[in-house]
Amino acid sequence: MAYYHKVKDLVLQTAEGPKRLELPYPQADDSDDQRPTVLQIANEGLGLTPDALRALQSLARPIDALEPTIRERAIPLLSIPLLDTAVREAGVILESRLRDATASSSYGQTLVEEYYAHLCSRDGGRATAASTVLRAELRTLFKFVRNDFAHALREITATQCHVLLDRSPMS
Repeated sequence: MAYYHKVKDLVLQTAEGPKRLELPYPQADDSDDQRPTVLQIANEGLGLTPDALRALQSLARPIDALEPTIRERAIPLLSIPLLDTAVREAGVILESRLRDATASSSYGQTLVEEYYAHLCSRDGGRATAASTVLRAELRTLFKFVRNDFAHALREITATQCHVLLDRSPMS
């Protein structure tokens, strides 16, 4: 309501001259209070709500559909259950694959950039939309997943583990 009252009389300058915005009056069912949220504030900081985690898990591939090397190493760890170790192993596998592809001894973000350059060189030195998206995904995985799990023990749920394992761009 505060936003509506702030902008309800807003006038825009158009090619035809000034035009009033004419926003519709908010209705009770427009409120976000009835819509499910994906974020929650907890003592640990921001996190996903249980509904959001369930939605993510429903979108994730089953463990049996993951890349074979990750699946073979993760399944025994999941049965123990060493969930954070399964995620850590997936990060090591991903990093090893990138090193093999680039014949590099680099690691982390430097390795991601070398792999991106390798992909671009295969496409005549130009970036494609797919290589740019993959680069962004790899940078995110290395910065927020691989680094976090490589340097610390983490308590995660089976759902969190499943969703993180599914993020592997290798399959």
